[in-house]
Amino acid sequence: MAKRHIILRLIERYVQAGPAKAAGDESTTVPSICDIGCGTGALLMALKDRYRVTGTDSSAIAREICAKAGITTHDGTLPDALPFEPASFDCIVMSDVLEHVGPDTESVAAAARLLRPRGVLICTVPAHQWMWTRRDEFHHHKRRYSRGQFGRLFDQAGLQTEVLSYYNALLFPVMIAGRLGKKLLGLDKAHEDIRPLPGLVNGALRWTFEVEKWVLPYVRIPMGASLVSVHRKA
Repeated sequence: MAKRHIILRLIERYVQAGPAKAAGDESTTVPSICDIGCGTGALLMALKDRYRVTGTDSSAIAREICAKAGITTHDGTLPDALPFEPASFDCIVMSDVLEHVGPDTESVAAAARLLRPRGVLICTVPAHQWMWTRRDEFHHHKRRYSRGQFGRLFDQAGLQTEVLSYYNALLFPVMIAGRLGKKLLGLDKAHEDIRPLPGLVNGALRWTFEVEKWVLPYVRIPMGASLVSVHRKA
């Protein structure tokens, strides 16, 4: 939820919102947003009252959940099977998607082609290959990124940088301790390790992470567990 609120804040900052629209209104004055790898559509649900939204996901189950919530989605995969015409969107979001894709350079280029002039591409990825554990393998990650490696993807696509920053900084020391500690203790295993936390603990951690939404549009964070970018099509 905290990551979603950070992305919403970046959209608010870098994409001009349209007025609330009536059901069925497809006015081109309302900015259009596509969430590539949208999952069950939580981000699109949060955006649908101010933007024209659609998404893609390779999971039929995820698309069915979106459909029940009234969100239009399409079957699509990066980089060569996106079901849209060039210059279709004012904003594209790829939230923790690129680390799952083999041809990441080609995938960013494919997303960039879908942007209208002055449109923005918002991406997040996990950072620091030295933080790689078997948990990454369980989640089908292919890599973690350095800031330079991540930034070059967008340079090669000819996009202009608005934001390129680490984030999830305040919880970063805790994550380092947990991941490296498991490696040292021989507890690094390829299995699901996300478990529900008590409400107060979960709320405190979420607030600690989410507070960065007020910082990222204006300040670049020098270190963190993940990377976030906003790039604009010239």
